[in-house]
Amino acid sequence: KLVENFVFSELHKRWPMPGQVRYWRSKNGAEVDFVLEPQPGRLVAIEVKAGARAKLSRSARSFLQAYQPSALWLVHQGEPAEAVEGETTVRWVPLTDLPEALGGLI
Repeated sequence: KLVENFVFSELHKRWPMPGQVRYWRSKNGAEVDFVLEPQPGRLVAIEVKAGARAKLSRSARSFLQAYQPSALWLVHQGEPAEAVEGETTVRWVPLTDLPEALGGLI
């Protein structure tokens, strides 16, 4: 929860209006921690993992299939990486790099 609060705080600094930082939950209980629309029609999903080894969860895969966002970030305490899942760029963002990475979204 502490890591999620840090991420929310960083997001709120850039998107201070209520409703600009959202979350997603399916009827089946799948969840994505944060969903942003930094530009019209461009969705970015953010999953927060406290550990160093972040895997693409079932919930994240469900979101990818349902909404095909332009990017999905896995914020974690490990090393940076990048992959492509269909039309979505999946990016592993180290927690320490988050403020700088968010600057590139705007």
